[in-house]
Amino acid sequence: MRGDSMHVLNRGEAVHTAQRAIHIGKIPSELTKHHESLAAVSSSLTLLTNAVMAWNTMHMQRGIDQMEDMNGSPLQASDLRRIAPTYLEGINLRGTFDFPIARYADRVLPSLVGGLSLNELRSA
Repeated sequence: MRGDSMHVLNRGEAVHTAQRAIHIGKIPSELTKHHESLAAVSSSLTLLTNAVMAWNTMHMQRGIDQMEDMNGSPLQASDLRRIAPTYLEGINLRGTFDFPIARYADRVLPSLVGGLSLNELRSA
């Protein structure tokens, strides 16, 4: 039981470590003065962290599928328990990200899509 609790705590700490790697430095003081701006910063960091972990999960699943194909049998749950999508090796966290927001705007921002042009969506 204690080992399971420690495992869960370690997973949570791994997520926090990933967040600290994604955002280095301090949050500007003007963003910490108001609850709304601090919530926006926190939500943005959570969104970026989740995107990184989703990307990792997708690639980890590909690796697991390849291993299972080679072995001809599924991996054991006890083996899968030890891997997590929080590792950041091989991910360039200081590059430039270009998200095609206009392509997904109807799903991401459905209430705003109605009257916005492509340029307005890009700047949103």
